[in-house]
Amino acid sequence: MCKKSKDRDGSLFPVGFHAPSYSVQNIRPGKAIQRLGSTRQDEEVFNYANFPDSPVLEIPEGEPVYEIKNPFPFWGTTYILKRPADEFKKNPLSFSFKKANGAEKEGESEEIF
Repeated sequence: MCKKSKDRDGSLFPVGFHAPSYSVQNIRPGKAIQRLGSTRQDEEVFNYANFPDSPVLEIPEGEPVYEIKNPFPFWGTTYILKRPADEFKKNPLSFSFKKANGAEKEGESEEIF
């Protein structure tokens, strides 16, 4: 689905919106059920959800994704999950790109935008 969004000067640009659904074959050879911990009410929590019984897993409503074409073709396309995009919409200045070279020291990151 294609939506329209406004940029800073008020002009509209297209934004793709994907609401994925899919099926995948469950190829895990066995189960490794383990206790993960306890709730505040002292109920034990196990990882049963990670090992479904069905041979085919149906994901009817995956997390929605926005697709944004960048203004320069060599920058490609940006994909962002709807949930973080909605948070950035509340505080747009909190959004920034970080260098991906892995050279930053732990706890430090250099923003490039």
